[in-house]
Amino acid sequence: MKNILLIENNNNLLYLYKKELSDLGYRVIVSPSGEQALPILNGENVDLIVFEIQPTANQEFQTLEKMLNIKENLKIVINTTSGIYKNDISSRLAHAYLIKSSDLSELKVTIDELLKEN
Repeated sequence: MKNILLIENNNNLLYLYKKELSDLGYRVIVSPSGEQALPILNGENVDLIVFEIQPTANQEFQTLEKMLNIKENLKIVINTTSGIYKNDISSRLAHAYLIKSSDLSELKVTIDELLKEN
């Protein structure tokens, strides 16, 4: 079973994503922020992170770098409401950059493809 660390500060979306990904057979570990996810990443075997990046929170890219220092082969999907950082050099740390949608198909397909690469 593959382990996904889901970083999302919206409780309704957190519940929805966790349920949808769990139904696909993934073990989903949740955190409301990137900083709070760092100890989880140190203690858990995580295969992929779905990371909500806030449009106004540039420090989250520093957290992303810390995560990659903990586990360098980590697959990362940025999941955000804005395309503001899509062309930012820091976004290239992630394997995928998605704009949030009520249709989770693209997120599910992206996760599936990234985890099959292992």
